[in-house]
Amino acid sequence: STFDNYGPVVIPKIGDEIEINRNNLRQWKVFIEREGHQITFDSKSIYIDNKETSTYIVERDYCFGMGDNRHNSADSRSFGFIPYENVVGTPMFVYWSWDTNSPLIGGFINKLKTIRWDRLGTIIN
Repeated sequence: STFDNYGPVVIPKIGDEIEINRNNLRQWKVFIEREGHQITFDSKSIYIDNKETSTYIVERDYCFGMGDNRHNSADSRSFGFIPYENVVGTPMFVYWSWDTNSPLIGGFINKLKTIRWDRLGTIIN
């Protein structure tokens, strides 16, 4: 996974159960701490709030925040998922839309052919 090819992404939501182990502890440690818990470990076990565990149940709904400049934005790729209660604004309109499932491998001109002209500039309710 890189900043240009970031995925697949599963955005956590309330009630999701995350398996915690030595291989993914680094990935989930900050997330769990941001939900207000202390996560520690020793040579044998992982502890959340001093209770041994191998799973974590997500307590809030989250979204993925994407910056407006893919290569020069600090967004969810660098700081993690955003709790919905921290989202302040709402989108107003669609300024660009093309088929994201169409590969760029066929050339940029072919990718441009997938622009969804009917969506450009549409107001979001």
